[in-house]
Amino acid sequence: MVRAKTPEALPLPESLRQRELEIAREIARAFLKATRPLEVYRLALARVTPLVDASFSSVFLRDPEDVSLLKLLCAQNWPQASARFLGQMRIRVGRGPTGRAVAEAAPFEVEDVFAEPGLREWWDPAREMGFTSLISLPLKHEGEVSGALTFYFAASHAFEEHERTLLTMVTDQLAATAARAHLIERLQQSNERLERENAQYAARAREAELARRRKTEFLLNVSHELRTPLTSILGDSERLAEDPAGRLSGQQRASVEKIERAAGMMQRLVGDLLDLSQVKLGKAVLQPAPQDAEALARRASASAS
Repeated sequence: MVRAKTPEALPLPESLRQRELEIAREIARAFLKATRPLEVYRLALARVTPLVDASFSSVFLRDPEDVSLLKLLCAQNWPQASARFLGQMRIRVGRGPTGRAVAEAAPFEVEDVFAEPGLREWWDPAREMGFTSLISLPLKHEGEVSGALTFYFAASHAFEEHERTLLTMVTDQLAATAARAHLIERLQQSNERLERENAQYAARAREAELARRRKTEFLLNVSHELRTPLTSILGDSERLAEDPAGRLSGQQRASVEKIERAAGMMQRLVGDLLDLSQVKLGKAVLQPAPQDAEALARRASASAS
């Protein structure tokens, strides 16, 4: 099995070096425009796959539900024969070139998959999908490997050092940019959640204010309704208390006076409720004024007796 080689690299022609710098600048500018993780990965595959003459490419990330598995996130020029299975594809970390690249946190390359007995289980998928060679590079950021970027080639391909350097640079940029995009996405999701929660709190506050206002309006209406019978009770008790014919006994007179006091106290209480309701509804304004504390105490004592 062919792993990432580190032979003595020959100096690159100036034109090739200039081309690599142009590719690096183009990819860097493109990455800066991407704001969502999936957009970053798709952009990387779309830009880099034709530049390295790969037939197709893929990005596998750890499955959030099981980090021992890698889930296909996106692909570029994936063969149509197996495209319908994209959403179901899973690779166990440590198995196959992509799984090995993630497990070992190092590039994994295969010059000819059919020349590697250790990759016999990949021969049928390679024939079906039409690739012979591949290179898989781990997506590493701050020591964490989140997945792998893999390029597939139709013919046998011996990777040169400048190709490894370019692909490693692209992968490092991709991992850092994707991490930034993931962070931005999480912040956006947090902001959206906070906005939803604030909207819910505001709606609840409006409901509470509406309920309070309705309660106050109810008290106001009840107070108005109580005034009419209280006025009648007070009028009748006052006429009884006058007793011009002198027909009331002492006990009856005391009862009438008690009715009159209770009705008067109720009338004042209803008046206070009306005033309070008016204030709560914003229909009246409180005007502070000095009060005689002794007189207040006497009135309170009298109403309690």
